[in-house]
Amino acid sequence: MSTGRAGKKYSVEKDRMGKEGESLARLHLEALGYRILDVNFRFSGGEIDIIAEKDGEICFVEVRSRWLGSHGNPLETITRPKQTRVIKAAQQYINEKGLNDTAFSFGAVGIVFYPEGAPEITFIPNAFTL
Repeated sequence: MSTGRAGKKYSVEKDRMGKEGESLARLHLEALGYRILDVNFRFSGGEIDIIAEKDGEICFVEVRSRWLGSHGNPLETITRPKQTRVIKAAQQYINEKGLNDTAFSFGAVGIVFYPEGAPEITFIPNAFTL
């Protein structure tokens, strides 16, 4: 473990897994026909991992990754407070880009890494709502 900003502890391995998870999520979404518009969009109070578009609808996607057996299903970790932060960031993105008339949704990608073999990737296109 290392000490990060504000004294928080984080694992370099966990950080690397998160980056790998986001990369796999982007590839998975592209394979499903989504076009990646932006990644890691930050707004005070929130962040959106992936912003993608398909059939004229923008999908704001939260990505969660876990090792098999650690802390349950990664999708279960997208709590209501996290959803609220993503929603606020999405509203900022929509305003900044002038997309007020564009349809949008909030998706989630859960990735379970296995010690051996390919990771399991689950995408829920309408994981939560306003």
